[in-house]
Amino acid sequence: MRRMTTSTLLLLIFSVAMGVVGQLLLKRGMMDNPLMELEVRAVVKAILQPAVLLGFVCYGLAAISWLVVLSRAPLSVAYPMLSLGYAAVAVLSWQLFGESMNAAKVVGIAAILGGIVLLSRA
Repeated sequence: MRRMTTSTLLLLIFSVAMGVVGQLLLKRGMMDNPLMELEVRAVVKAILQPAVLLGFVCYGLAAISWLVVLSRAPLSVAYPMLSLGYAAVAVLSWQLFGESMNAAKVVGIAAILGGIVLLSRA
């Protein structure tokens, strides 16, 4: 399989970004539904939250763009790059939602980023 082109890399970044935005929107929507119960009425109410609906749209865009990436890039290179989303969500949830950020999380994020660099050069 050929190397990843710039356009494929940009599409991969778009896919990761949409996944991150989707996750942040889902969290934002669920902040209005603390301690949600797993019952039909509660689930429907949660799904109908505007932020949750928009989060699902972002996930859909991420999935569609991911399919295009899969058709163009080696899975062994593309898939590890999805972990950029873990690092971004950790940092953004600290900034946007006031979630904790400690030394262990910083080291974990650094390890993720280091791993991506190593895998992308292999």
